[in-house]
Amino acid sequence: MTATAEDSGFFKAGFMKKHIISVLSGIFSDRSGGIFSSKAVLLLTLIFPSSVLFSSSILSAEEGKKTSLNEVASKSLLPLGTWHYGIYAGTIRLGTAHSSLSFEKGRYISVNDMVMQRDNGALVCIMKENYVETDSFVPVSYFSLTTIISGDKESHSRVSASFSKGTVALKDDSGERSYAIEGDFYITPNVIAVRMDREGMKSGSEYTVRIYDPSVDEEKALEMKEKIIGSELVALPKGKAQLIHTVQSYGPLKNINNYLDDQKTVVRTTLSMLNMTIDLVLEGYDTPKGIK
Repeated sequence: MTATAEDSGFFKAGFMKKHIISVLSGIFSDRSGGIFSSKAVLLLTLIFPSSVLFSSSILSAEEGKKTSLNEVASKSLLPLGTWHYGIYAGTIRLGTAHSSLSFEKGRYISVNDMVMQRDNGALVCIMKENYVETDSFVPVSYFSLTTIISGDKESHSRVSASFSKGTVALKDDSGERSYAIEGDFYITPNVIAVRMDREGMKSGSEYTVRIYDPSVDEEKALEMKEKIIGSELVALPKGKAQLIHTVQSYGPLKNINNYLDDQKTVVRTTLSMLNMTIDLVLEGYDTPKGIK
C-alpha cells in the first residue's frame, strides 16, 4: 500500500492526531541508526481501537453462563478481562497496548491504553481511550486522552463525545460542537465479533458495519469490513501456530490482518503500510476481579 497518511485524509477534522507527526518526527531509531517513521505511530493510534477491541475471545451467551462465576459476566455476550499486547516493528519493541472489557449495569465499557517509547525506554506517547455502549452496542460515550512527551515538554489532547438519537456532541481543547450522524453506526467492532461467532467463523464470510471514530472523521461514520480468510500457519514469538486469519478495513485503513486462536482470541494483528510492518502480539491476559 503506497498511500500516505496525508493522502488518506486523516487530517480532515479538528480531532485529527496531526500533532503526533510533528512531535514524534524522527524519535525512533533502529539498530542500524536509521529513523523509524513517526507515521507508523499515527497509524497505530488510529488502528489500535479497531483491531484490539476485537481481541476478546468470543463466547455465546450460554457459554458465558457456564464459565462465569457471577451474574454480571453471564449477561455479557463477550468475555470480560484485560488483554496485554506488545507493539513491534520487526524485532524492535515500540511499546505496549492493553485492552480491557467490562460489563456494568447493562453497559459494555471498553478501555484501551497504549504506551510508545524510545529504544532507551523514555516515554514519548501515552494514549487512553474509553468507550461505553449499551448491551446491544448502541453508542453512549467516548473519551480519549493523548499525551505527547518531547524532552522536557508535554502536550495533552482530550476528546470526549456523547451520543443521543443519532447525534454526537463533541468536546475537545478547541471547543464544543455537535453533528447528526446519518444511519445506524457503532463506536467499536464488538458487534462484528458477536456476529462472526454466532455464524461459526466460516471462511469467505464478510461483515460490514459503520463505525464512528472522531480521530478519523468527526462528521460521519465510516465503513468497517471484516472478512474471514481461513486457517493458516502463523509465526509467533514462541513458535508457529494454526490460527484463523481475518482481514479488516476501516475507512482509509486497509489490509489489517488479524489472527485468532481456537478460542477466537486475537493473538496477533499486523498492519503493513508505508513500507513498514507493525505487529501487535498478545502477551498476557487477566481475568476480571471476582472471576476465576
